[in-house]
Amino acid sequence: MAYLGHVASKENVTSRVTCALSRGLSLYGNGTAKDLHDHSMLDAIQVIQLKFDCCGLNNYTDWKTSPFGKGEGTLFGLQTFNQDRFETLPDTCCTNSQYCSIHSDYIRHGSCVARLDKQIAKDIESALKLSGIIVGLSTIVGLLMLGYYLKLWTKWKRTYKLEELQRN
Repeated sequence: MAYLGHVASKENVTSRVTCALSRGLSLYGNGTAKDLHDHSMLDAIQVIQLKFDCCGLNNYTDWKTSPFGKGEGTLFGLQTFNQDRFETLPDTCCTNSQYCSIHSDYIRHGSCVARLDKQIAKDIESALKLSGIIVGLSTIVGLLMLGYYLKLWTKWKRTYKLEELQRN
């Protein structure tokens, strides 16, 4: 349980979420995604931005410092940004993805870290509540079984004493 408490601590969850999303932003658009894990991270960034209606770690400006934002590579064969200035955003940063830029009225303004952190905390809370219910129910079942066995033992003891009395 102590380990679960450590894993579930808010600071630990926030730190891990921030680290994972930072890694995803650093891989996005730079062409260095080497293995399945890296490609999964890129996919996860897109899914998170869509599902949690957010853009970037804290907001859309986080993309400015990413390889995608600096125009240092390509994404799906397309040049990512104007080399001179930060302008284009990944399609998943906008609710209308025809042309997603910092000038768009459709930018998702939420913080992905904050929203993902909130969801993970909610899921951990649900898991802890469920484990509490399971422990409680197990205790009740154990007490009921103990009561039943005590009743059987008492009955057996009475029967045994009667047999002893009848023999004497």
